[in-house]
Amino acid sequence: MRIHALSPQFASHDLSHPSKPVQSSTTKSRYQFGAGLWADVSARSAMLLTLTVATLVAAGIFPTNAHATPRVTRSNAATGASGVGAVAPTVDLSSVTPKGPYRVVSKGKAGSITWRLERATGDKGTTCWRMVTKPKSISAEGNAPGNARCYPPVADDADIVDVPRVVAANAALSKIGFVAIVVPKGTRSVKVGQIGGKFTTISGGKSLSGPIVFVGKKSPLWVDMTLPGKHRLACQGGVMIDKYDLKDPVLTDNSVGAAWFCDEL
Repeated sequence: MRIHALSPQFASHDLSHPSKPVQSSTTKSRYQFGAGLWADVSARSAMLLTLTVATLVAAGIFPTNAHATPRVTRSNAATGASGVGAVAPTVDLSSVTPKGPYRVVSKGKAGSITWRLERATGDKGTTCWRMVTKPKSISAEGNAPGNARCYPPVADDADIVDVPRVVAANAALSKIGFVAIVVPKGTRSVKVGQIGGKFTTISGGKSLSGPIVFVGKKSPLWVDMTLPGKHRLACQGGVMIDKYDLKDPVLTDNSVGAAWFCDEL
């Protein structure tokens, strides 16, 4: 799953290893089939009508904006109600306003950098997060004022890769690198990878609770976590696919400040 941050959702997990297109046997057959249609007007007309109907149906089912802000149904995220065939209203999370004051959740110091992670209640049933550092850093774009990020509750039946939430991350122009991520309950170990390939262990063998925060001079783009039962998840920023991509300046330059996604390892 590649949508875990309400930031510009570009190219998550793509374009990292471009390759030359190869014409498959299926593609060749398609070309032969297309040539046959030109020889048969009636068949071509039937195909055109079929494609038109399919396009109209798809337009009503699938979103056309690949960068659209995720929407959640109240049946899953808020009320917990469910039912076959039920039509639930949606919540537009493209713009959220914090309702209450921000309160410090976690704070610390990394070298000469002091930081604090703050949380507030947002409208539309969300929780909002923001990172504050000194010297001042720049957060990646969020969906609330001050580049804060606001999320609805995680659904009870959510897939495990949808449970981690990257609630704060630095932007490309920030001179301070950071990431704050809410990990699944029972997470036993977290390792954070920065640009250049260096990994730092946040906690090894201990059960973690609350958000995990990493702050450093270089941008973190990889978070590796071990769950109960030795299951492992990795959350990556931008176009990162493998931990070795952290050493590729082209890939890292196109990943800082982008959306994060998580996969099972």
